Amino acid sequence: MARNDATEQTARFADMLAAMGTEPRLRIVRLLLAAHPEGLVVGDIAAELGIASSTLSHHLEKLRNDPWGRAYQYLNPGLRGEIDVFSFGADGKPGGTGHDADVGSWDL
Repeated sequence: MARNDATEQTARFADMLAAMGTEPRLRIVRLLLAAHPEGLVVGDIAAELGIASSTLSHHLEKLRNDPWGRAYQYLNPGLRGEIDVFSFGADGKPGGTGHDADVGSWDL
């Protein structure tokens, strides 16, 4: 991999991890995935995790979209791990190379 490609890949991972990079956000994701497909209402998430509604709202907003403004994809159970969290890259399509490459929790 060329140095430029490695730098771009590192930047993509950093953007992805920024959304997941706090303990409360990881707890939220785990709780939501465990509740799939029924889901949870915000009040139940706040009560279960002991997080104020305003703080929870902030975390949910950060977890909503990947660095390209598209919704993250979540699979529970995952195909490559217990839970897969991934983005289809800049082009929003599966596969691809460079900025268009998929990036997911399995790459970490």
